[in-house]
Amino acid sequence: MNLDKKCLNAFGRVLGWVLVAASVAFIAVKISRTPPGSLEKYFTARAALIILLCTILYSLLNVVLAWAWVLLLLKLSPEADMGDLMRIHLRTGIVKYLPGNVFHLAGRHVLAGRAGASQGGILGANVLEMGGIAALAVVIAAVTTGMEFSENPLVAFGDMGQGVSKAAALLLAAACIAGAAIAIWAARMMSGKGRLKAISVAVSAYCLFLAASASLLFAMGRFIILPEEGGPVYITYLGAFSISWVAGFIVPGAPGGLGIRESVLLAVMARSLGSEGALAAALMLRTVTVLGDLLSFGYGFLGKGMGNHASFRT
Repeated sequence: MNLDKKCLNAFGRVLGWVLVAASVAFIAVKISRTPPGSLEKYFTARAALIILLCTILYSLLNVVLAWAWVLLLLKLSPEADMGDLMRIHLRTGIVKYLPGNVFHLAGRHVLAGRAGASQGGILGANVLEMGGIAALAVVIAAVTTGMEFSENPLVAFGDMGQGVSKAAALLLAAACIAGAAIAIWAARMMSGKGRLKAISVAVSAYCLFLAASASLLFAMGRFIILPEEGGPVYITYLGAFSISWVAGFIVPGAPGGLGIRESVLLAVMARSLGSEGALAAALMLRTVTVLGDLLSFGYGFLGKGMGNHASFRT
């Protein structure tokens, strides 16, 4: 039984590494086959400023995720210090880029355990975080798949159908953001400090992470790739980011989803942004996430008072 399990795990890791290698090779081939100057035209001074702003915003989203993880962990293991746990989450995020894509979770177990948290509590918080984001991403991907404006059957109804399609996209995006805000407000208004309250806040944080991350991709497409045409509606980017996040998450061994997420984004966004535009957007998003994770790593070395203020607790 144990031998079979070990063989299955080994097979999964090898398969994951093969997929990562194939995805990275695919992206490399796409880059090498692009006509000279077709990618460079997107990487302008304006693009650099937008990427910088997106990097800062993404690093702040990592802080939101760290806060949500700490809230969950403190409900499962209240012995640890909140400030220490915040810094641990931010510091360990960068090691997900090591082969295996699990070392950030393992690092939390080691460091948070030293900070006084129980291993069971850490495991529970990790499972709730990764499982919560993945579940929400799957739901969003399922809802948004096929809802891109050019493929929406409502187009058959002419201008009215186009208006309904755009309105639906805007309403879904607004609902995602508004739902997160309302859930946070409702959670803070709840009496008591039970686990349900912490879970409600954490789910809101995960919604915000996915919606805001997709907004970063939208900004790249709207203001860098297709500044004149405008490009597809926000819902297209929301679905593309969610699908790529899930793909990078489920492939075993993919360090930070490297290669996997770029390949998925290229496949999903090529029709909307063009082959070179989708490739440029995927590379820009990877740049933003890596630099954002590095910036978040730096946040993890801020003063010991971080996260201890009462307003940070539910």
